[in-house]
Amino acid sequence: MSIRRWHQQHGQALVLMVAGLGVLITMVAASITVGTVYLAKSRLQNAVDAAALAGAQVAGSPGQTAFATAEARLISQEMPGATGKLSIESEQRVVSAQGSVTVPGTFATLIGIKHFTARSRAVASYGPGPAFNYAIFQGDPHASDPSLTINGNDAVIGSVHSNNNLNLIGNLNISGSCGGNPTVTSTGNGACGRGFIQNAPEVPMPQWTPQEATPANATTYGSPSNPTGLTLTAQNDTSGNAVVYGNLSVTGGATISGNYLVYGNVTLNGHGGVSGAGGSITAFNGSITLNGDVRSSTNTPGQGMALAALSSSGGFHSAVDSIIVNGNGRVTGTLYAPNGTITINGNVKVKGQVIGYQDVITGSCAVNYSNATITHIPVHQPTLIQ
Repeated sequence: MSIRRWHQQHGQALVLMVAGLGVLITMVAASITVGTVYLAKSRLQNAVDAAALAGAQVAGSPGQTAFATAEARLISQEMPGATGKLSIESEQRVVSAQGSVTVPGTFATLIGIKHFTARSRAVASYGPGPAFNYAIFQGDPHASDPSLTINGNDAVIGSVHSNNNLNLIGNLNISGSCGGNPTVTSTGNGACGRGFIQNAPEVPMPQWTPQEATPANATTYGSPSNPTGLTLTAQNDTSGNAVVYGNLSVTGGATISGNYLVYGNVTLNGHGGVSGAGGSITAFNGSITLNGDVRSSTNTPGQGMALAALSSSGGFHSAVDSIIVNGNGRVTGTLYAPNGTITINGNVKVKGQVIGYQDVITGSCAVNYSNATITHIPVHQPTLIQ
């Protein structure tokens, strides 16, 4: 081969290599740009989904429809730089969320495309949810979190359901079904009258809001800027409804007759309790602790909420927004902690339901399900439909 011919072939190979390198760089640049846009679209969709669900939750609360559109703020909070809006169709009972965000063109700027616009939409429905008829319910669906474990000499009239695994330990007698996701295990002499349900479907947590918990014609103690709290002893039983800013302490044989909304922690000691038709105590951003032989709520099953711990921030909180029942506590009504843990220790009797994000039940606990109690927790669970 002549030197001249060799130089010609070498030059052609170099040209082909440079051309191929250009194509490769273009492909890499395009994939990076597409990946950036796809990631932004995915994040925006998550933000829009969250806003639609939050709007549906508020719209499903009595008298709150006009305020649901404020939840559009979640779009920009979840994804800075994004904009969006919510719209409500009351007749169809749905909330629509739309969002958009501008994404830099990255390598696409080389061909004159300076930015892309990603758009997402979500639709959530609200209204009465599915039937809810569990004596004990754990709403936590995450497999990495603790399973629902019932340990001791417990008697449950009704069914038990966990959106996580369900572990039954000890001498248990459960009249209804026992459902777990994905598994139910039993160690000891446990029995479920209607059998085990493996791979049980996830059941939405019933929702109840502070607006619904606020009692009518209430006496107010303290204020948001001056949370004085309230302490009751055997000498100062009370009747009627109340809103308490600060902690509520009930000691001795004091009895509350009525409905209390407490912006703080609640402690019931001794032989005190809560009574009266529809009697309840709701702690907002606080915990509730019952120590001793405490009688909570009404003397008739199904007449009241009993005890509820609610949160303003959502998510799971292990310390606050929780309920602890120790000793020989007796509760008539529902124990409800949708964002916290319900812990039952000792010889405790519940005539109603135990509904928590997580539940810890040990000792000798008896739960007697009442199908009337759940009517005090409006089940307006929002659900994404688009």
